This record gives sequence, C-alpha cells and structure tokens, in this order.
Amino acid sequence: ILQVNQEFLQHDYYTDVITFDYSTSTVLSGDVFISLDTVRSNAQMVADTFERELDRILIHALLHLTGQGDKTPETKQVMTQKEEKALLVKERDNLMKQIMEYSFAAYEWNLYLNTHPNCRMALGYFKEMTKKANKKKKQYVEKFGPITASDVNSDTEWTWVQEPWPWSL
Repeated sequence: ILQVNQEFLQHDYYTDVITFDYSTSTVLSGDVFISLDTVRSNAQMVADTFERELDRILIHALLHLTGQGDKTPETKQVMTQKEEKALLVKERDNLMKQIMEYSFAAYEWNLYLNTHPNCRMALGYFKEMTKKANKKKKQYVEKFGPITASDVNSDTEWTWVQEPWPWSL
C-alpha cells in the first residue's frame, strides 16, 4: 500500500485504505486498496477488534465511493459520524440475527419436547438456547431500545410509542 500511496497520491507513508473513485451519476465504481497489517495495528491502537476495524475501513471506502470526503476537519467529522452509524446498524442487525437464531433453536427444541417430554438432552438444549436468546435480547434492549412492548422498562410513563422501532434505526 505504501507503493500505491507514493505512486498515485505522492504520499510517503503507510495508510489503512486508499480508494480510487471511478463512479458516475448512475454507477458506483472504484478500486479499494486495504492494508490488513495497518488495519490490525489500528485495531490494537484503539482497543477494538480486527473485524470491527476492517468493517469501519470498508465503510470508509464505500463512503468515498459515494462522494464523501475527509480532507477538512468538518468533512472528516461527517465521515466519522457516518462510519459510526453504519457500524451501529451492523451491530444491531447482528444482535437481532442472533436473537432470531437462538429463539428458533429454542422453539424447535420445544416442539421436540412436546413429543419427547422425558428427553433430558433436549431439555438441556432448550434451556441453553432460551438462555442465550434472552441474553442477546437483553443486550439489544439495553443498547437499542425495546423490541416488543413487554421490553419497555419505565415505571413512570409508557414509552413504547416514543422509542424508535427496531426496523427504523
């Protein structure tokens, strides 16, 4: 990536991502160069996971391809805000996916237990999947708000209609 940075941008330093935008008004197109070593170093520097930092870099590149710049403090701030919003959407969607997977598994074990009520192994799996689903649901509600009306946690007012819907974040 240093060679690309030197040759095409006349920058004599390593970077995490370089984006060349060839997009037109109707087609999103470009080349993206990513230094995985730099991404790994950046992740360690900011105490984040490699995967989350790589996601951030991919989002950063896509934002460049849609015309978002980051040359001034103002445009850099806008870029960072958009990256954080996209990362939150991904995190929210991943949590919702895990909730659905664990809930589905618990439901399937429940159906099995209807015809095999004495199966201890099935009961153990049912309890494990239910516990995992509830843990992920709790994480989701704490970070993103209620999924259902029963998740509202207020003793003074009914906030269900005031919260953003899970699909509208």
